[in-house]
Amino acid sequence: MAGIEVRVARQGNVAGDSLTPDPATEARCDGCGAAADAVARASGPEGAVSLCSACLRGCLEAITIARYRFRAGVSIPWGKVTG
Repeated sequence: MAGIEVRVARQGNVAGDSLTPDPATEARCDGCGAAADAVARASGPEGAVSLCSACLRGCLEAITIARYRFRAGVSIPWGKVTG
């Protein structure tokens, strides 16, 4: 499983049980490029990416829709998703 660290702007970092207060902490989203209150940073063998809650929500929605479409074998019933 990838290592996950949460960066909270102007407060610090949390990784597992480790809490590191640091008022200089910045939280910038790699997905939308915006400065955020907090980002989750997932690291794996290919590198790391930081995403804000809005971008994470978008990823989870995309996963849900993709799974539904493969199970149903059709397009989503409630209309076209744009994004």
